[in-house]
Amino acid sequence: MSLPAWPAGLPYRSELRAWSAVPTRGPRETEMERGNVRQERRPGARRGEYAWAHTFSAAQLVVWEDFLADIEDGTARFTMLVAIRGSAYDTREVEIVAGSLAYAALPGGRTTVSMRLRVYPAGAAGAVLASAEWPASLPYLPSRPAWGGAPVATWRETEIEDGAVRSAHRPMSRVGSWGWAGDFSPAEMETFVDFLDQIGQGAARYWMPVALGGGRVEIRRVQIVAGSIKYAQAGDGYTTVNMEIRVYPAGLVPPMAVIGGISGATLTGTAPAGATVEVVVGTTTVSVVTNGTGSWAAELPVSTGDYDVRVRAIVAGSPRPWSVTQRITVALPAAISALLARMTIQPSAARVSAIGTLVQSLISAGIWAKLDVLYILAAHDAQAARLNWMADLYNLTTVNVPSFVVDRGYAGATNTYLATGYNPAVHGVRYTRNDAHMGVWDLTDRAAGNIVPAGTSTGTGIQVGMLHRYSTDRAAISVNDQSSTFANANSEGFFVGSRRSSATRSAYRNGALLVDTAATSVAIPSMPVDLLCFTYNGGAARGYWCTDRIAAFSMGGGLTAAEVATFHAALRTYLQSVGAVA
Repeated sequence: MSLPAWPAGLPYRSELRAWSAVPTRGPRETEMERGNVRQERRPGARRGEYAWAHTFSAAQLVVWEDFLADIEDGTARFTMLVAIRGSAYDTREVEIVAGSLAYAALPGGRTTVSMRLRVYPAGAAGAVLASAEWPASLPYLPSRPAWGGAPVATWRETEIEDGAVRSAHRPMSRVGSWGWAGDFSPAEMETFVDFLDQIGQGAARYWMPVALGGGRVEIRRVQIVAGSIKYAQAGDGYTTVNMEIRVYPAGLVPPMAVIGGISGATLTGTAPAGATVEVVVGTTTVSVVTNGTGSWAAELPVSTGDYDVRVRAIVAGSPRPWSVTQRITVALPAAISALLARMTIQPSAARVSAIGTLVQSLISAGIWAKLDVLYILAAHDAQAARLNWMADLYNLTTVNVPSFVVDRGYAGATNTYLATGYNPAVHGVRYTRNDAHMGVWDLTDRAAGNIVPAGTSTGTGIQVGMLHRYSTDRAAISVNDQSSTFANANSEGFFVGSRRSSATRSAYRNGALLVDTAATSVAIPSMPVDLLCFTYNGGAARGYWCTDRIAAFSMGGGLTAAEVATFHAALRTYLQSVGAVA
């Protein structure tokens, strides 16, 4: 036989002023000898009690009275739409709590009917998870009027015969009790109800950020005091959740991951040595491993702005509690801020992020500190393309208007080039005779030809620069030397010549080694290294005009094979972001 249903002609929503709820039966509590409190989940713990009231018209009261007779004056169960989560209504099996039904007369023939409903669960409760944590999507700070509590357990008092009172310290007296309340949206209520299922309707302990007073918030082991959870409607679909939580001392919290600080996009902190640290920033998770002293650093894959971050340590496969969520600000490194300030037309937020990623990658790899000049010609604006990213020195000057294409860079023609003003023999700081490199990213895939993106010589053979694909598919890439050529059938890509000693020079394309060559260093030609041409005969002549489109150019100290590969990867990421390469 099916249960009676709440009459369709009667409103099922309680009046807001009257609605409240105790959503679960509190667990049984047993105080142990050492002061701990053991909680046991009651059978049927998901059975709650909800206050309900509504004002009926005379006609509605007749319907109500007939329904009351159908359910044997309130002794039989029936089905009804119930506000389980404040504004979300579920059909549940309910019964009226004995003695709770009451009437109150109002003007105009109206009657307020109030009662308490015993509400039964929709299904079986979920499994208890002893390692549960307060959901990250729920606010952990209580409403200010509700916050308060006793930081320690009440000591035992015994009245002595002469009227004195003897106070005795309880074992585990640092177990405090705190009032907590929060207003939850419908979605947050769903999360909270699911969390209650996880912790056996409050019987299990869990980790939670706790406001301890004086502005301190710490992770603590907590437990909901039996019977203390109550709901009340807060309006606009929100539900006020009140409860009392038992807060255990800090000594029960294991060593955790801790956020130390933020520099640019690098987050640092400490954790147990050898632990894996999970960093959650926004919706992204980054994992790093601590060093032998317990320090860790994580590069956050985010652009500038404010973010919520939390961390946790995983030790021997066992997760430790999450840290308190912190608000951090990812700011631009000083080098990027200074560069942007020199741009007449400011780049978009997406490009600023790409610039930041490139610079941060070069800084982290130690390449930035080796550069004298870096030109990213594949820019959003011609003026920005001519800037030396390293400093407000040796910015490019156009001679006879070389061709500029947004996000692709510059290309030259006869008697057109870009003057740098950078003479490595005079101005080189990192670029020296036996420790030097030149790098060029050429976007043009072409046949072999006498084209030089950049180069200088006291005579006619290149001593600094590259003729990276000339007739018969040969290449001459020189760094303070004039050496033999080698086979190369490609003109497109990132070409680097690097010298790290007086005896040898290496050539690379797209991060891969082309050739190591025995090449004794010579004195650096004392003349500016201009782009899109070869300057020779000690500066008396120019030629080998570069009609290729050049996206990036650099000069500085010598680079290792690993640094060249990193340089290529960082530049490629930037060029992909602006559509210059696939």
